[in-house]
Amino acid sequence: MSAITTSDLLKRYGDTLALDGLELNVREGEVYCYLGAGGAGKTTSMRVLLGVQRPTTGSAQMFGIDARRDPLGT
Repeated sequence: MSAITTSDLLKRYGDTLALDGLELNVREGEVYCYLGAGGAGKTTSMRVLLGVQRPTTGSAQMFGIDARRDPLGT
């Protein structure tokens, strides 16, 4: 099972593109480091994964739970 999976994840704030087609697959038990320059989309992608923000398009899942449809895993 994958711990984190994103597919073609895109997030826009008006004309600003914060995420552009993020493809990510972190398997359960893997250690993953999230590095990048300021404005690279690290915080935005985490907010989308946690269900705090909705992606413009694409999908994001944590442990099989869709962050867009069911962010609380209910």
